[in-house]
Amino acid sequence: MFQKIRTYFARRRLHKYMQKNRIKLQGYGGLNIHGQVVSEFSYLLDYLTDGRLDSFRDLEAVSNHQGQVENAAAKELARPELQEQLALRISRAMATRNIETLVKIVNTIAGYVRTCRELNLPLGAGK
Repeated sequence: MFQKIRTYFARRRLHKYMQKNRIKLQGYGGLNIHGQVVSEFSYLLDYLTDGRLDSFRDLEAVSNHQGQVENAAAKELARPELQEQLALRISRAMATRNIETLVKIVNTIAGYVRTCRELNLPLGAGK
């Protein structure tokens, strides 16, 4: 009985985190965070992790690479011309916004994973 109550409140807390960050595990195009289709940033995740991650399928792995993504993003943003800017011929502002959005997505995923661990809930809970 107490376990059911604990699980109920844990799921409720996770649901609030998901609402706050607009996380939809099965949204339009798959995982959505902050209104963004996360898979659209896979190319940038691949670049900033030196090919270690090429998708967002493994949320635990993405969470584990949070620091690397933040550091690589900071180094990339310090460059005079961003790689994405050169490769896709987009403005620096757009390339900067894409990197900042990716970092925000990765940080949100790390927070989701951390919250699931704290609440002893499996990843994917809160669907």
